[in-house]
Amino acid sequence: INMDYVPEAYFPYLLDCSKYERWTRQHTLYYENKRKTMAFYNKSIECKGKRDYIPPEFLYQNVLRYELRFRKRLCTQFEMPLIQARHLYNEDFYLEINNHWLMEYKKINKAMKTIHTPLKKLTHTQSIEYLIAILITPDKQNEAINILAKLNKENRFTTPKEYSRAKHELKAIMKRFSSGNNEFITELNTKVEEGIKQGLES
Repeated sequence: INMDYVPEAYFPYLLDCSKYERWTRQHTLYYENKRKTMAFYNKSIECKGKRDYIPPEFLYQNVLRYELRFRKRLCTQFEMPLIQARHLYNEDFYLEINNHWLMEYKKINKAMKTIHTPLKKLTHTQSIEYLIAILITPDKQNEAINILAKLNKENRFTTPKEYSRAKHELKAIMKRFSSGNNEFITELNTKVEEGIKQGLES
């Protein structure tokens, strides 16, 4: 996917994803569980590192690669009794793979754009929530979620339920004082959708 900015600039705006562990390494963002891995990475840097051929149209471009990798239990995930190499040439199977690719991407929580004009009238609670929303800028929302996760790993919450409640309330605040996706996510969403259309037309 050819992007307006370097691929790594989009990573902070891709937040957590239910049933996936999120982590980064060098120029790659991973979402991983026992069955699947989503990987977002800088394709140009990868090609240079492996000394692979780079098509002229991608030279000096910001090329982001998004991959969905199936790790195990493919038959269960695709609800098929058996999957063989011949299925890769089957149109219905190809469409099903494309559908998984898009649906898993959509499951990722995305950072939203913060509204910098508060409501005309604020209660005490709303004023505190508004301060939290404007201080945690879109590119820092993932960092805030990670801080809560770290506190949870250190057993700093009285119960697991309190951790879930804290994370839920933080996300609710960000959503309450937001005006939709920021420019990075808007562009990425559009180009992922375009990638699906191009794949179906090819």
